[in-house]
Amino acid sequence: MKKLFTLFLSLTLLVATPITTHVTSDSGSSIAMHLKNGYYVTVAIEYSSAPSSYYSSSKTVSGSKTYTIKNSSGTAVATYKLSGTFKYSSRSATCTSASYTTNISNNYWHFTSASASKSGAAAKGSFTAQCKQFGVVIDTISETLFLTCDTSGRLS
Repeated sequence: MKKLFTLFLSLTLLVATPITTHVTSDSGSSIAMHLKNGYYVTVAIEYSSAPSSYYSSSKTVSGSKTYTIKNSSGTAVATYKLSGTFKYSSRSATCTSASYTTNISNNYWHFTSASASKSGAAAKGSFTAQCKQFGVVIDTISETLFLTCDTSGRLS
């Protein structure tokens, strides 16, 4: 009888305890691309909140995709960050909000346009950045980024 009670209590605690899955950013998965004049770009995904508890009826996850332009010494000179919040279940995922921020760290680069929107399971961000030296445009980057969520709360 004591063994049966212990088994019952163990199963009850197992079922009643929420299971939380934590997904961390894989900083090693950054993509690098070389530009003119020694500049290069990295693109990385970060989670700002872990996927919700397994037993939660309303599962959400938030994160961002950051496009960073760096100089030859590795210092960030311009950054476009697309952020999104997603609701997901085992059947579908939906982007509930999308936003962007930009940051400039030197006098050569500037953003001529930037935007963010949501569609289905994706946050979509677009921008155009230019590098000017002595009033002459030496490089222009126009990009469209997508931050998507799958039915497990994984961002890509």
